[in-house]
Amino acid sequence: MRRNASNRLRLAPVVLVAQDCDLDTFLGYVEMGFDDILCLPDNVDLLIDRLAAQFNTDYIYVETDSYFGPDRRRMEVPDASHPARVSNAHLHTRLTIHRTLADGPMIVQKQNFWDTTLQ
Repeated sequence: MRRNASNRLRLAPVVLVAQDCDLDTFLGYVEMGFDDILCLPDNVDLLIDRLAAQFNTDYIYVETDSYFGPDRRRMEVPDASHPARVSNAHLHTRLTIHRTLADGPMIVQKQNFWDTTLQ
């Protein structure tokens, strides 16, 4: 889905609903690029809030030569980096995505970054 040429599909929210799971399983789901992971059982109001949070707010996506999906750096261990989110080309693109039910997902800002320290 994230490789689709259509922004309406590749930027659509992808939410996993799973049984309650341990931390390692949860982090595996995070590495897959889901926008959110809802582990059951959970409070119904919380589930509704988390699903609704996929819309009418900005999300940061990162694109490298091997990864396209939500910016998950806040969920990584300090000073660690998932190898799929590191660009071999020393370039990454940061996209600010805004989704609405009426218009679907839109890119509201696109920034390209070069790592000049590696040249």
